[in-house]
Amino acid sequence: MAAGAALAVVLAGCTDEEPGTPSAAIGTPEPTAPTPSSAPSPTARPADSIKPCSLLSAANVATLGITDGPQPSQIKGAVGCDWRVEKQSVGDGYAIGITVYPDRGLKNIASPGAKTPIVVGKHDAIQNTDTGCAIAIGVTDTSRVEVYVTGGRQTDLCKPALDTANIIEPKLP
Repeated sequence: MAAGAALAVVLAGCTDEEPGTPSAAIGTPEPTAPTPSSAPSPTARPADSIKPCSLLSAANVATLGITDGPQPSQIKGAVGCDWRVEKQSVGDGYAIGITVYPDRGLKNIASPGAKTPIVVGKHDAIQNTDTGCAIAIGVTDTSRVEVYVTGGRQTDLCKPALDTANIIEPKLP
């Protein structure tokens, strides 16, 4: 019965006796244009578009002295890519890795090693020398890209880590 009364009220508003232009009832949503299928999903994060294995070009690989790779990897919600630099002496070779953490920012670094705030290009970063040398570049407050170098001599690892970070930083959002 209440539905019939409500319908009568709405219909009564659209008679020939009332001057003006008919309009939608209050609370009726306006029609919207369809959203293009290429629109990003509302949950897309800036770091989701970063593909770590494509951050180093062939010229970058040559500049860094990389001899092997890329080797894609996945680590607990993060995606990464690893390369190898072989040297004359077996003990001098090292690995270079790039890992994208789409939901972990600089404040989420849980390493016990020394953490030194630095700036890489236009991004805030943290250099960490716990195991090897890592340069974590903040993409947003809740995401980062980390360059890490392990193996070889500990004292020699931060230079290639920083060189790699400087190469990839302009390609980051």
